Amino acid sequence: MPGYVPFFKTVGAHPGYPDLMGFGRRKMVLSHDEVKNYVKYQIGALAAFTKSYGMKLQHVAPHGAMGNSCQYDEDISTAICEYDKDLIVYYCAGAVLGEIAESKGLRTASEIFADRAYMDDLSLVPRKMKGSMITDEEIAIQRCVKMIKEGKVTSVNGKELDIKGDTLCVHSMEVAEYILEHAKVAMVPGSAFGSEGEGYLRLSYACSYEDLQEACKRIKEAVEELKK
Repeated sequence: MPGYVPFFKTVGAHPGYPDLMGFGRRKMVLSHDEVKNYVKYQIGALAAFTKSYGMKLQHVAPHGAMGNSCQYDEDISTAICEYDKDLIVYYCAGAVLGEIAESKGLRTASEIFADRAYMDDLSLVPRKMKGSMITDEEIAIQRCVKMIKEGKVTSVNGKELDIKGDTLCVHSMEVAEYILEHAKVAMVPGSAFGSEGEGYLRLSYACSYEDLQEACKRIKEAVEELKK
């Protein structure tokens, strides 16, 4: 890891249920204190690593089933907000988590998704349902532009919904394809190892230190291009 952390502008925590086999995508029935302790454990562990590299955590974004629960569950949402008042709270657009965080005076960012479909209530379409993923690149781009510029998104049932987006989530396959095309660096999307790997990218360390540095440089430049 030494030599690579400086390429990251900011670092955030993505705490979820302790569902290792299901990659945190299966809902678990936990008490407020249990959720609070699991969140504290996960954020605290990452905070220790970032501190060792002279960095600070910027935000917290509940993962998977925990993030879905924060759409309506006030108790879980409150537990998410109790770790560090300085962290920006990322929440899925329309979620009660955003309301609770703002009521506590915390900074917030509404998260929209490039490749996920929405239900009529702005919750994400469950992955097991047909049409949950937006697989056509052009359609995904058009939806992103519409959400950002017009504040609108079409639900899976064809309804036009109001939506606010401060930050955009793009999943691993799309990112891997973009990096390969624009940076000429081959990365394996986490989804290649099963659904539990979604949200991650795999970069092989079976090469020289110089090649790794060059790869990180190219990845950084490709990502910077997206901001233009």
